[in-house]
Amino acid sequence: MFHYSRIRAALVASLLALAVLCPGSKAFAIITGLSDITSWYGTGNNEAAFVVQWNDGNSPISLAWGFRWDDAATVTVAQMMQAIAGQITIGATTTPNASGDSRLSWTGTDYGPGSGVFIDSISYNQNGLPGYDQIVRNQSGYNQQTEEFWCFYIGTAGSSFSSTFTASDYGISTVTLTNQGWYGFSYTQFPASVPPTTTIDAPTAAVPEPSTLLLALGGVVILIAIRRRHARPDSSLLAH
Repeated sequence: MFHYSRIRAALVASLLALAVLCPGSKAFAIITGLSDITSWYGTGNNEAAFVVQWNDGNSPISLAWGFRWDDAATVTVAQMMQAIAGQITIGATTTPNASGDSRLSWTGTDYGPGSGVFIDSISYNQNGLPGYDQIVRNQSGYNQQTEEFWCFYIGTAGSSFSSTFTASDYGISTVTLTNQGWYGFSYTQFPASVPPTTTIDAPTAAVPEPSTLLLALGGVVILIAIRRRHARPDSSLLAH
């Protein structure tokens, strides 16, 4: 039997993919909760968000990616970031990640047990991000004039986004993910408040890479072809 409902669903997915690829697409919606995130990595029933705020005067101010993992696994923030980014450099070791977002990369320094990995730079090529300037976003190192650097913050766990994040004293390799957790990085001065909190703007959803969408679209085309083939009457039966 020809499953028209599945074909309709596949066609809708194709149209959504093409809408993202279209140069004239509007900017993606601002994230108010985990359900608004469109670029996900990993699999499992637990979810967490990775948020980056460059504070470089460009738009969008911040971007967010999502990560999923299983209940049985214990995953650190560093492992989440390694799964999402297309290239990771810790110390002198650079590791490419073919399954990550090739437009996103970060570098860090490992200060050993008890401290862990701290971020030195985060770079993102937002070419293909609808509605925004097609530029490379990058902040790195410690700015001696402004005393800004990449601060690691942890937000309020929950399905909804809350703009208040608290600075972490620990590196990303020593902090374990919490289901529905929000983990953010902002290039700013260390907060003078007690507790040390900062405001992170509601992020824009990072979009899946065009190559990923084209692969999904190709799968849809194959599915339609298979369904049509199975739906075609057998000519040998019609001859009798």
